[in-house]
Amino acid sequence: MLQTSVKTQAVPKIDKNPKFVGMRASFKAKLRITKSECPGGSAFQQIHIFNSPILYPMRHLVISFLILCTFFACRPAAPETLDLPTKICIRTQHHHQPIPNATVYVKYNADSFPGYDKPPAYYDASFSTGPNNRGCLAPVPEGRHWLVSYGYDSLYFPHEVYGSLRVDVSLQTRPVVDTILYISE
Repeated sequence: MLQTSVKTQAVPKIDKNPKFVGMRASFKAKLRITKSECPGGSAFQQIHIFNSPILYPMRHLVISFLILCTFFACRPAAPETLDLPTKICIRTQHHHQPIPNATVYVKYNADSFPGYDKPPAYYDASFSTGPNNRGCLAPVPEGRHWLVSYGYDSLYFPHEVYGSLRVDVSLQTRPVVDTILYISE
């Protein structure tokens, strides 16, 4: 049989004062020791901290907090953000003449034509063609997108011209779209 002994400091007699009765019970609860046998034959002592009057009501909160800490500590690192190698490049033409400084609006992942009457805030992205009638947008998400272009042609009346084009962008088959967007009155 294994004998263990615990030396404690002498506690003054405070049984008569009701203020200290709870403290003494708390002190005794902290010193409650259990014995158990280890496989090697030695014994270890365990002090039950959750039996104290301060921690007992909060034991579920403390255990939940510890579980949450381990959950958030074990999360994998956030993935690095990589730009997709996708691009849409457009040249705008009207009657085979270049239309410089046209504005091209892009609606991502749209199955149907968005229409010419939508405000610019409706579209997901926009870009302008330069003086050489060419403009690009990169990176672009994969999917089926609609391009709607508005421009000005000083050679033909009416001068405001517009056009649309549906493009499919895919990393496997077509990551870069380089085409002509024909616009008309």
